Amino acid sequence: MTPKQREALDALEKHGSQNKAAKALGIGRSTFQEHLSRAKRHLDADPAVKQAMSSAGMQDAGVLHSGWIKTDEASLYFKMPAQESGQDVLADIKDYFTELPPIPAIAAPSGENDSDLLTVYPVPDAHIGMRAWGAEDR
Repeated sequence: MTPKQREALDALEKHGSQNKAAKALGIGRSTFQEHLSRAKRHLDADPAVKQAMSSAGMQDAGVLHSGWIKTDEASLYFKMPAQESGQDVLADIKDYFTELPPIPAIAAPSGENDSDLLTVYPVPDAHIGMRAWGAEDR
């Protein structure tokens, strides 16, 4: 694990939320999340992968996608498992929104309105009900 990844894990433990930890480290939230994600991948990596990386002088299992572990007795191909679960993503979204200040309500406009106007929200290139080739017209 790299020093920045260790720092991200320690800051998250100390501050309790990703937003607070990122602010404390003076880095952007997406950068913090990248450090944290790679640290978690490193911690979850197979011990054999970590040992092979250590032998090769590598610190960061978070960058691995797949690889070979070869010895005189065996040759093993591995692929790192997917890391993100829906639970983690939802918790991150909740953390983000809990620290946003509330937006004050906007007062309704006073006076007259244009009742003869229509609001249109165009959906570009939607192709709803589109027939794409001549044989569909029959």
